[in-house]
Amino acid sequence: MITLQLSLDDARFLCGQLERQLARVDDELVHTDKREMQRELARDVARLRAVLRQLESATREGATARSVTAH
Repeated sequence: MITLQLSLDDARFLCGQLERQLARVDDELVHTDKREMQRELARDVARLRAVLRQLESATREGATARSVTAH
């Protein structure tokens, strides 16, 4: 396991980049006819979604902790 420390702004930026990449890979998946490539792209989509969910969760927790600390 790797632990990476990011500022909240960097984490949000990374979420946005992952969302855009996910949309591109998903679009490529829809438009490809090759079965093997479809399987690879489907695995990529699933993995990107999992990473994005984890990062979004950490970003929400970071925003909550930040707002609690500020009060």
